[in-house]
Amino acid sequence: MSKYFKCTTNKPAVSYKCGEKIIFTVKSKANCLDVPYNFFEWTLKGDDGKDQSGIFKFDNFRPAVFETTLDRPGFVQLTISAKTNDGEDKSFDLLRAAAGAEIEKLEYCDTIPEDFDKYWEDIEKMIADHTPEILFKEELIVGVPEGYKAYDVRISVPCDGRPASGIFTVPEKEGKYPIRMIFRGYGANAPATIECKE
Repeated sequence: MSKYFKCTTNKPAVSYKCGEKIIFTVKSKANCLDVPYNFFEWTLKGDDGKDQSGIFKFDNFRPAVFETTLDRPGFVQLTISAKTNDGEDKSFDLLRAAAGAEIEKLEYCDTIPEDFDKYWEDIEKMIADHTPEILFKEELIVGVPEGYKAYDVRISVPCDGRPASGIFTVPEKEGKYPIRMIFRGYGANAPATIECKE
């Protein structure tokens, strides 16, 4: 399973006010356990035009903390890419996390493209015509709660590119259970976690 960066915010990510401090806290993980890395490059880009960037070096599992604000309604995005002295550390997934301030005040101020409806109709048809397939499945051993089995899975998607990926957790006890899906972050880059709970 790939390593990843887990990001949390100091309050619900889309509940900030303009000028309020937004705090991102980042830890490095693999299968729910803290793991080390060499260093990572980070950028913070806000809709108000404020951009920040830098390098954070591993420091005995100390979380990386980033603070910013938004001066007007909109979003700010944090991007983190793990590095080695030779370049990108491909054992870590790229992180894109975001937070918003007063997003209820955002207004649409452009014309709708002529092909808007056709574009989404084509997307819906592509999804409807696709039968998902399991491309990869490997049982996880470390960090799995007692009474459960967990699998690292990759599932085909109806377009070119990387497959959908996540952790699938099921109770060892047979029976019917509700499904709970958890997505890390608000973007489309982090894997989802799918759990079956008793």
